[in-house]
Amino acid sequence: MVWLTALNILAYGSQSFLESKLVPIILIGICLVVFAIRKLKTHLSLAACTFGVLLLTQIAFLRDLWPLPSVFMTLTTAVLLWRAQDTKWYGLIEFKIRPAMIAILLGLLSFGTVAAWVHFTAPSMEQIPFKVPNGTPLIEVTGMILIFAVLNSFAEEFIFRGLALNIMMPKSFWIANVMQSTGFMFLHYKGFPFGLSGALLAGAFAFIMGLLRFKTGSLTYPWLAHFVANIGMGFLLYSLL
Repeated sequence: MVWLTALNILAYGSQSFLESKLVPIILIGICLVVFAIRKLKTHLSLAACTFGVLLLTQIAFLRDLWPLPSVFMTLTTAVLLWRAQDTKWYGLIEFKIRPAMIAILLGLLSFGTVAAWVHFTAPSMEQIPFKVPNGTPLIEVTGMILIFAVLNSFAEEFIFRGLALNIMMPKSFWIANVMQSTGFMFLHYKGFPFGLSGALLAGAFAFIMGLLRFKTGSLTYPWLAHFVANIGMGFLLYSLL
């Protein structure tokens, strides 16, 4: 089931660059059915979560509220897994100073890399996918960025370094890490940073987050690193307005 899980996460990521979402919906739907028939609970959770996000984002007003659809689905899945006592691998209650400092450093390094990307590529305002209305007070912008950073980082870490990596890792960590980081790279083709170079940066970040998850045994530290990176990128986007 490793390769079917890989198909699931790659199909989920492909929504970023495919004009029609029908292909990833069909592929993930197949995974969903197979996992349900085989009664693979965690696999089914991944398929249901990604399938749900894809369907929700086809609704226009929900798509405009991104990342709320993915946050809703991931939180729902997380709660269901927690109630089923299937979240031992989360390690979310663990917090140690040294790995936390490493995570913060990696988050800052990621932000610095994106800032360098902006400097050297000089992206046009039209290419930037997320905008804050002009005249929005800084304190309001700060609140929006913090909320976004917490929710978006949790949703993406839960799906990629949580469910997907956890399912595939027992067979081969390296294959699992390449697959989840490739899916993450696909997903960010039209994110920020965008385009091929931006997607490659996102893929490298995902690979490093997978290593951090593997070395620490906890999802806490990739989430923390992702949170820090998102805060930096949020203010970077705001500065480009």
